[in-house]
Amino acid sequence: MKVIYERMILKTAGVLLLCWGLAVSAFAVPFRVGWGGPGYDDTANPPDRFVAYLDPSRKVIQISVNTYETSKEVSLIRLVPFQGQQEIKSDTCRKTSRHLKSPWECSFLVSDIKKLSDLGMIIVENEIGQNILTDDIDFDQINLMIMGEGQQPDLQGEGIPDGHY
Repeated sequence: MKVIYERMILKTAGVLLLCWGLAVSAFAVPFRVGWGGPGYDDTANPPDRFVAYLDPSRKVIQISVNTYETSKEVSLIRLVPFQGQQEIKSDTCRKTSRHLKSPWECSFLVSDIKKLSDLGMIIVENEIGQNILTDDIDFDQINLMIMGEGQQPDLQGEGIPDGHY
């Protein structure tokens, strides 16, 4: 009887560990790069104004904008490099939920982001093409995230002028 009980406990523990492992892998957080200081929705995770992360299922980079200026609408994000490279525009933009403070999320092809390097500017536009928000961006940090080199990069003080990042 004791042997049956021990086997049952081991099988149950094994099943629980397997379920836990599957749950962790299903909800694994991809590498993220955040910058721009605290965002409008301070309960967001992470609470940065801008967050870039790799969406491996679609092979795109999602850039999330969490600011008061963008709480109503965002139709486009432009990434403009300072080094004379050609700017790129987001493919699609959508609000992450119906909540007033929820961030907007715009997608970019990984192949387009890989063409950019060094420092640049991120420009967020509304439906009629007006600039709602601009900020600095370090394309090298996003490319490091794409390549998966090491741990998630820490952007605090990474050479961005005027104390950004």
